[in-house]
Amino acid sequence: MDLEFRLGEPHDLSALADMEAAEDTARYLTVTGIAWHEKAFDDPDQEHTVAEVDGVPVGYALLAGLAGPEEPDRAIEIRRMVLRPEWRGAGRGRAVLQAAVTRADKVHKAGRVWLRVKPQNARGRKLFLSEGFVEDHVENNVFREPDGSYSDLIVMTQTFGPA
Repeated sequence: MDLEFRLGEPHDLSALADMEAAEDTARYLTVTGIAWHEKAFDDPDQEHTVAEVDGVPVGYALLAGLAGPEEPDRAIEIRRMVLRPEWRGAGRGRAVLQAAVTRADKVHKAGRVWLRVKPQNARGRKLFLSEGFVEDHVENNVFREPDGSYSDLIVMTQTFGPA
């Protein structure tokens, strides 16, 4: 695989925000931009895992729920996962997801991970299901669309087995 992974750093802010600007990415996100990422960097409950090629960031995953106590059923959220459109395909999105899940499990000792996905994000849902996530429940009318309306989100979870 051509991706390398590392923890995000403040100098990544502009690149991370830029990744979200593509139309086929932005439509699945709520708040975006450098200020959103600055807030995440300043929050000890969150961390970015950056995917890069030759030192250039091409994707990332943001984990949240890290400050909670380490308990067997601890849940860590994959709050956001983005890959530049030109880097999609060839299993790279899967690699970003696997890196985030592995970090939640092995580094943060989570009992499970969870995420939210829009029902119309068929590509994302297919990926998550193929990686062992299950559709847990639907949160109704929680995602604010650019036109001011609200849509549903599907909560998906993956539980880790005994070590």
